[in-house]
Amino acid sequence: MEALSAAHTTPLFLSLLLLPILIHAKSEAMQPASLPTSLDSKQAHCDTSRVEVKEGKIASIVKEEDKDGKSKLENVIDYGESVVMPGLIDVHAHLGDPGRSEWEGFPSGTKAAAASAICGITTLVDMPLNSFPSTVSKETLELKLKAAESRIYVDVGFWGGLVPENEFNKSALEDLLNAGALGLKSFMCPSGINDFPMTNSSHIKEAKRGGDSLTVETCPHYLAFSAEDIRDGDTRFKCSPSICDAVNKEKLWAALMEGDLYMTTPDLKHLDDGDFLKAWGGISCLQFVLPVTWSYGQKYGVTLEQMALWWSERPAKLAGQKLKVLPLSSVDSVL
Repeated sequence: MEALSAAHTTPLFLSLLLLPILIHAKSEAMQPASLPTSLDSKQAHCDTSRVEVKEGKIASIVKEEDKDGKSKLENVIDYGESVVMPGLIDVHAHLGDPGRSEWEGFPSGTKAAAASAICGITTLVDMPLNSFPSTVSKETLELKLKAAESRIYVDVGFWGGLVPENEFNKSALEDLLNAGALGLKSFMCPSGINDFPMTNSSHIKEAKRGGDSLTVETCPHYLAFSAEDIRDGDTRFKCSPSICDAVNKEKLWAALMEGDLYMTTPDLKHLDDGDFLKAWGGISCLQFVLPVTWSYGQKYGVTLEQMALWWSERPAKLAGQKLKVLPLSSVDSVL
């Protein structure tokens, strides 16, 4: 069992002045257009509207019935039946820089997120383990920031780790959060990473009593796959927890639709010999989270509003970021 606590005050660290860090991508290819722009969006069961953009900021959102037929903007792009929605925020990414970039580093992970033709993720929040060392102190967070410099293609934030060495050290946790960690993650079972040992349930109980934000989440591969459909030795599907049977998958969808779940978050895989014990855990699906959730969700009647709630609004709230669809917000959107 793992737990994630957003960075609110708790009995362990009262009255903190939190200064969360969100590193912004600086790739020229991904910068918003400098000219004022209008993006038209139409969809059978959505309002037709115009998103007006100026200098990289959303200037206004104009509904079809409020248009005067003419745009004062210099560049109007009509996307026809396509949907313009908030950029996705993945609050559960494992970027192995520094120390384990052979599995997933900042360049490959953020490029996968930036594959907007099929993905649409504009912000990643990196988990505090899988890199080496794990992000459990101000000093290790600074190593993360240095490793990310000039090597990211979408915005990136960072969770800090709650481990036995810091869980009751108020000063160390204050330093980690004030250095920019968006919140804290802990494991109440072995994590599989030596420098990220498990804590116990006492902190989670304390966080609940203090009114902290605790989340329950799932991942697209648990919503898309079931154990019966995976052949023996196919290490591409090794992950933790393991993919369960179809009955469990249906229960996950039910929990998601009913609101009990809060959000949806090569050689190393030993493909030739199918050795699950040696294969690295984790499914390479970052670039497919949007189409997987939408496509498999059609069976359950998933709406675009729910997609925006699961992948944008709730993750933004958890990570302490403003949902970027309001006037004067930065243009973080997906088509």
